[in-house]
Amino acid sequence: MRYIIILVSLALFLAGCSQNLNLLLRLDKENKAINRQLKLQEGKFELLLADIERGSIKQGLTKKYIIARYGEPILEIPLEGRVGLMKLLYRRPLEYFNTTKVYLYFDSSEKLLKWDVIVRDSG
Repeated sequence: MRYIIILVSLALFLAGCSQNLNLLLRLDKENKAINRQLKLQEGKFELLLADIERGSIKQGLTKKYIIARYGEPILEIPLEGRVGLMKLLYRRPLEYFNTTKVYLYFDSSEKLLKWDVIVRDSG
């Protein structure tokens, strides 16, 4: 009888641990996916900066091309008082204030008009 009680207790204990272990494994998997996404966004922002420096960014590029190459912007802002004109903001995914920012301006036909790079030292 004593062995049965020990076996049942052990089985109940392991069942509880199994649920917690599954939760921890799911959280680890989600954390790895988030980190992969952040690295991808960081890489695309670095590519954007490099393309600007190389002169690969040119007027007339389409918004669709820009998003396909550099990913979704942090913000898409309509320009006040200018119907159809848009400004896209790109920056590093986890840096908010003292960081380099890139603004891309598009006309009503979604063609690139100009860009601004605001360099800020995060140090």
